[in-house]
Amino acid sequence: MKNGTKPAPSKSDYELGPQMPHSMDAERALLGAVLLDNATWPQTELLQPKDFYLSSHQIIFTRMMELIEEGKPIDFVTLTECLGMHKQIPVVGGVAYVTSLTDGLPRVKNIEQYVKIVKDKASLRRLIEISNTAIQEAYEQSRPAEEIIREADRSICEIQGQGKIGPRHAAVIVDEVKQEFARVRAIDRSITAIGLPTGLAGLDKEILGYHKGEMVLIAGETSSGKSTLMRQAVLSNVSANIPTLVYTYEVRGRSFLTNLMSPVSSISGIKLRDFRELDEQPHILGRKSEVEIFFSHLLQVSNWPLWIEDNAKNNHIDYICSSARMMIRKHGIQSIWLDQASLARGDGDTETERFEDISKGMVGLAISEGVQVGVLSQLTRDKERQSLKRAPRKGDVKWAGRLEEDASTELFVWIDENNQRWIINAKQRNGAIGKIPVTLDTALLWFEDGYK
Repeated sequence: MKNGTKPAPSKSDYELGPQMPHSMDAERALLGAVLLDNATWPQTELLQPKDFYLSSHQIIFTRMMELIEEGKPIDFVTLTECLGMHKQIPVVGGVAYVTSLTDGLPRVKNIEQYVKIVKDKASLRRLIEISNTAIQEAYEQSRPAEEIIREADRSICEIQGQGKIGPRHAAVIVDEVKQEFARVRAIDRSITAIGLPTGLAGLDKEILGYHKGEMVLIAGETSSGKSTLMRQAVLSNVSANIPTLVYTYEVRGRSFLTNLMSPVSSISGIKLRDFRELDEQPHILGRKSEVEIFFSHLLQVSNWPLWIEDNAKNNHIDYICSSARMMIRKHGIQSIWLDQASLARGDGDTETERFEDISKGMVGLAISEGVQVGVLSQLTRDKERQSLKRAPRKGDVKWAGRLEEDASTELFVWIDENNQRWIINAKQRNGAIGKIPVTLDTALLWFEDGYK
């Protein structure tokens, strides 16, 4: 350091303990790089002053933020002047320490690695704090174990979300647009969906598929086919080797899998529910029997990138979000489905508040993790709508006003007065709304495009 200067130690510099994770070199290099070239500042957008270990560095970064907000450049003169106005020059180690931040530091355009190190060390310190708090409460037995675990889990989820939220400079988003341009242009024009496939060509054409970072809401009357529409997306995903996670509290995992197998194997759903109905002898010479077909497809299913949670005890939204994040990191999950919202648990005194908590968790999962999220929900019991076979519309989803608000796409499965099924695209933030006719193959539990 220049002239042997160093930041003046203070109690807050060491209050977390000398063994707490930090990288003094990364912190100094980051601050120095910004001093040398203000063009690097947008790369620090995800950092907060508290992410720095030394209080002196926290103060310096805070004053840099202040200068940027005022539209002023960050250099030795402006920074020391700003520190002086707040009477903080002695606290950070004097002018000599500020100027020493650039000692031996080359002018660099990319400081993302420094930012990543600083953020990572801050996350580790926060994780230690959360763990220590949970351990202390566990020893004191001050609250039920479930509450302590839930609070710790929620705090850890907040750490996981940090670094993925907050205002971003236009230059960063421009890079994303360029990447998306290259990705979409590389997709063959014969493929309608530019997102994840819906399983219906007509729907893919209407909404261009389901999209990562967004939540889709599928609603309908009981037995209208909303679960079928979800299964078609799941089957399309796993057939394309897209890792998918399903929380199904309406049917057991076994039933969910056999329903998926029906359209793949061309064996009716009835026979897959009652295995005694499967024929052991082929009907046509040279073809396999239904039993052989069943076991060959069962082997195929075992290789699908599909994970299912069907334990009704694991239905709290905090568990869903934390386990989903774990699966994303462990298996690269890209698509997550919840069947259905009314069978999940959220915090709140009323059903509306509980649904708001569920919606907040699911849409937060989509945005923070960059995955596609789908939620199924029932409609309100409206005798007039049901008797007149009126098409469902926004506001008809049971207790789920927040779900409708948070969803980027809202789809209804509707059976009209002529017993014709429709997929109604009631909301699409990036396109037009409309409806497409579909036909349900009741044997295979599968939608086909058009009216037949």
